Amino acid sequence: ISFPRASEQTPGMVPGDVVLRIETVRHRVFKRDGSDLSMQLHLTLQQALLGFSRTIRHLDGHPVTIENKGVSQPHQVLTLPGEGMPVPGVPSEFGVLRVELIVGLPPRITDEERQFVEGHFEVQANAVDLTNMPSVFAR
Repeated sequence: ISFPRASEQTPGMVPGDVVLRIETVRHRVFKRDGSDLSMQLHLTLQQALLGFSRTIRHLDGHPVTIENKGVSQPHQVLTLPGEGMPVPGVPSEFGVLRVELIVGLPPRITDEERQFVEGHFEVQANAVDLTNMPSVFAR
């Protein structure tokens, strides 16, 4: 930021410029994009499947409750209106807070857990069958 001719003034001399260099420091939780904020929230598999409610401390110290009563998908983004930063020129309005849900999976499961999952969850085939499609690499 530069302020032309704003330094000390002396009779008969042209004042110099005042130049400020501002460096921002990354916050360990929030990322800023204009008036909007984003963050990641880590969930257990149980929280992702059964729902969760977590309260975090915002930048100004006020509590913000983040919750999802249904099933949360990995990398699902919850949007909380009014929990971002003030909108420039309109201090009564705030941007949004986007919360990306990160679901932690267990590194391994027991045979008993495997049998439970196989017996209680359907396999959903979302994959595309590519066996009859022409190859893009065919010559």
